Amino acid sequence: MTVNVYPNPVQSNSIVQYNLPTAGNVNISIIDPQGRRVAVIFSGLQSKGSYQIPLTNAQFNSKNLAAGLYQLQVRLNKSTTVKSFVAFSN
Repeated sequence: MTVNVYPNPVQSNSIVQYNLPTAGNVNISIIDPQGRRVAVIFSGLQSKGSYQIPLTNAQFNSKNLAAGLYQLQVRLNKSTTVKSFVAFSN
């Protein structure tokens, strides 16, 4: 599984791009510098394929992140991929 966040450092228009090698349960979360889950960007079933979703959506706004190094955690069934990204204070 491949995962990317761009642009990085994140902005209000940042995109999460990921490719699922198989269908399954997907959970995309943001983990703060202290290791706490601060948001779930997506959770549900998805088919095999490539996807793009905005980092800022109705449930979460990346502008609200404190400055720091965050992790985007993408889980597909029992497999987890982590991508780091930077947030600046607004």
